[in-house]
Amino acid sequence: MALVSKPISATQKMGFGKYRGTAINSVVQTDFPYVQWLVGECEWLSPRGMAVKEFLASAPEFLEEQARQVAAAHEALTPERALLLKNWNLSACSHRNGVHVTGSTYDFRGCLKHLGGRFEGTGWHLPGAGFQRFFEVLLGLPRGAAKIPDRPPAYLLDPQLRELRETTDKRPDLSAFVDTTELVSERVRSLLRLGTTFGMPLCAVDEQIEDVGRILKAFGNRARLFILASEPGSGKTFVLGGAILELKRLGVKKFTYVTLRRELILQIKQDLEPYDIGEVEFLTYPRIRDLPACDTDVLIFDESHSIKNVGEERKVIRQAEAASNWMRRARFSILSSATPLENPLQARFLEPTGIFDDIGGFENFALAYGASRTAIHGRERLAWKKTVTSSEDAKAARLFFVKRGILSSRKTRLPERAVDARLVKVRGDEAFANIYAGLTLAAAENEDKLQNGFAHAWVVNLQKRLLEAAKVRFAIQEAHSALNRGRFPIIFVETKAERQIDIPELLKCEEEWMAEQDGFGFQGAPRKNYGLPPIGVTDVLRAFMESSGLQKISIASAEDLIVDSLGANVAVFTGSVTPAKAQKNLDAWRAAEKPVLVATMAKGGAGLSLHDKLGNHPTTQININLPWTATQVVQVSLRSARYGLRGTAEIQWLFCENIPFDRILAARVGAKMEEMGAVVHGEAPACARRIENWNFEDEPFSETAEETPEK
Repeated sequence: MALVSKPISATQKMGFGKYRGTAINSVVQTDFPYVQWLVGECEWLSPRGMAVKEFLASAPEFLEEQARQVAAAHEALTPERALLLKNWNLSACSHRNGVHVTGSTYDFRGCLKHLGGRFEGTGWHLPGAGFQRFFEVLLGLPRGAAKIPDRPPAYLLDPQLRELRETTDKRPDLSAFVDTTELVSERVRSLLRLGTTFGMPLCAVDEQIEDVGRILKAFGNRARLFILASEPGSGKTFVLGGAILELKRLGVKKFTYVTLRRELILQIKQDLEPYDIGEVEFLTYPRIRDLPACDTDVLIFDESHSIKNVGEERKVIRQAEAASNWMRRARFSILSSATPLENPLQARFLEPTGIFDDIGGFENFALAYGASRTAIHGRERLAWKKTVTSSEDAKAARLFFVKRGILSSRKTRLPERAVDARLVKVRGDEAFANIYAGLTLAAAENEDKLQNGFAHAWVVNLQKRLLEAAKVRFAIQEAHSALNRGRFPIIFVETKAERQIDIPELLKCEEEWMAEQDGFGFQGAPRKNYGLPPIGVTDVLRAFMESSGLQKISIASAEDLIVDSLGANVAVFTGSVTPAKAQKNLDAWRAAEKPVLVATMAKGGAGLSLHDKLGNHPTTQININLPWTATQVVQVSLRSARYGLRGTAEIQWLFCENIPFDRILAARVGAKMEEMGAVVHGEAPACARRIENWNFEDEPFSETAEETPEK
């Protein structure tokens, strides 16, 4: 056997193991825990490994670093910290050149590993600096917290971000309010008090007057932004009308008012007719996508959640990008939405107003208030993940805006018996439940063939379509029950089109597409030219067909099923009819000519007032599927529960107990609702935890309500 020469320099390469091609001194600097293990505990080594081990044991670089590690460990593990660790069922002691952490470490394992820890028998060995950072992470958690994410929020790992947040939080509070008599004219006060004539409580009117004053105060302080985030049905349109009048009284000339659709422009003008707001340019969001941004004094974005989807770098939605350009040109922007953002990371779209300039930009704001850095496809991105601190971080982010005097968020306070809201578990159609189960199994067995996010999304969207289809029949039953009780049902669906998947035809198209691909890697015509889904999906569908025997997956339009069942009683308010026809149908429902309204969440889930205003049009709102976002849940939920409501509004969300996807979706959306409640109102809505934890057993209205006897 040839002898292995002992290294004579720390610049030589290791020559073995995972650092085979790396210089010895570089390994000492970048992964000292590995070097410690190599020198102290590793016994089964090659001759080259033994030679490196012997060299390191006496190398100056190793001895100096070892001394630094011992000193850092001694400094990090103070008696006070050792005692405080008991709050998290942890303990620690000095061990070799670091700190050994034991106890309930399982739920902290990802974080410990991220901070340089190595699991050794009974616990985790951390270098002194790693333990110091781990302890700082713990201090940012609620006492006794049982779990933290593998990668905690950035500010828990970065002292500079923590200091930035602490400094920002200590800045003067500009939200203290003065007497509105100094700011709001008697004319505007009188106009807002008109709300009491159609059911607006006086306390809500007083809040509206105050919010007009807050907008004026922000404008006077030369802020470029105000966020009006009161709940749906709280009278935000009237606040905007009052603000326009007062700003005109101050000499402001040019106003631009942007909303969702042209029919909503008509509704806004009708609502504000007594205000006589004068010249205001009204635009829709689709319109601003195509118009160049113009200078304006006051820019109003109604339903401003429609412009918050700004991505990093060039990954932007055209509408959000266009809105950003308009905000840059505006002297003052007013954003009106009950759901302006779901977490601090979504505040990026506010950046053109300069609101983050004094904290060093949006990225500093997001990282200081709960976001983290993550790598996606090798590139660093900002991410928001639910942690034990995320709700508190969202509350702190809310105060960032509140203390600058640019955010007002009011809750509606309807009488106790005015709204009967229920979360109802139902047993979905077994045929669709079986298709869902077979598709899910086929996708799991062919996971490796779904090559990208588009393929996964295709499968997930089909699963969600199956989930909705499984509950449509139950929704129709609830609508029949409501009609029999003399009520006016509103059925919210997610989708309007049917879905037909002919698996043999897709497999045939897949073969034709494959035949066109060149053997040397030439990419032929795009798959969409052949009507094909993303790569890998046909493998899933083939496996599903072989196991189930089904060659076609047919999902009828939920809208069509409802119309077929309820006939001429149905008013359709979806994208399947023209805007003019949709408005005519809505008017027919409001006039009781067609007692059932079916609407998509996309078209009817924001901006509409569907509540019973006179006491002769009691509504039963049936929401078939949870949407993907907390924003849409809140927007849809409060279409029929608003100020001015007469009688009782019935609202129920349907959840399918025999399709697991609904429980997964509920956990995801419920968590988002909790965080959105924190960032908008400073607290989570009461139902968020129930949805997230699947903790509800409400009965459907059809089983608890008495039918109205026939006359």
